Amino acid sequence: MNNFLRLLEFITSLIATTVLMNAQWVQTIGPYGGNITSLVVTEKSIYAGTSGGGGIYLSTNNGESWEPIGLSNKDIGVLMSSGMYIWAGTQGHGIFCSTDNGANWREVNNGLTNKYMLSFTISGANAFAGTTNGIFLSTNNGNSWKQISNGLTNNDIRALASMDGKIFAGTPDGVYIKEDSGTAWKKANNGLTNTYINALVTQSGCVIAGTRNGLFRTSDNGINWNIVGRSDKEFTALSTDGVSIVAGTGYTINDIDKSDGIYQSIDNTGLFWIQVGANNTVVNALTVLGKNIFSATQHGIDVYNGISK
Repeated sequence: MNNFLRLLEFITSLIATTVLMNAQWVQTIGPYGGNITSLVVTEKSIYAGTSGGGGIYLSTNNGESWEPIGLSNKDIGVLMSSGMYIWAGTQGHGIFCSTDNGANWREVNNGLTNKYMLSFTISGANAFAGTTNGIFLSTNNGNSWKQISNGLTNNDIRALASMDGKIFAGTPDGVYIKEDSGTAWKKANNGLTNTYINALVTQSGCVIAGTRNGLFRTSDNGINWNIVGRSDKEFTALSTDGVSIVAGTGYTINDIDKSDGIYQSIDNTGLFWIQVGANNTVVNALTVLGKNIFSATQHGIDVYNGISK
């Protein structure tokens, strides 16, 4: 078994070296809205949320150009797409929704008692919004919201994900899980050696958590977590297109933002990872479109072409 693990480690290292030698990261022209905080893809379009009053930008040509499409006086914290809906969570102004590809936005804040949005997820017909003070649920496409924070001992909801009728919430105090139809959240931290959760993503029956010390994975709905990626790195962003899983890093030292690069799962289930690029600043968000990875930072958006599938 030890020989097998050493062989696997060598093969992974060899693949990583080959990928890095051929990696080509290019900064896109725009958006010019300041710090890029969030990204989301719908079919062939990419939406980028910004802070600093830039609002939301749209690219329909793989990031070659961007145009502002609204909410220019808002700081965007998170974006999500679901069917015909694009959801934009702001920092202090609540939630806005578009059903026409961003041409028009309507405020959907009825019932929200906290308007600082950090995360979104969808489970069936239910929309969940994570804020700096708890989680809110809408069962009617955002027309109304109700708080559902029973059982949470930390209300700073930095990440949300859904899988098989279960909702996963990431906080600085670890992961909480609730059945979609349940009433209370339960802590699920067994195996997490770092409980500060920055990001969550689901794929292939597994949940991946990005923490301040590594990537963790559960394949049994949060009963147990195992370290699967670089316990010496802080992971700040996760994304998947349903095939490829990518993870971004970042940290701050002496008030300067830095990064240890971007990683891809080579088995597409989150067990094994290789580095596919280097960054010099914190990765705020990631998204995948075709063979391109888009990375959002305070300096703009970088794109990497040639992701392995």
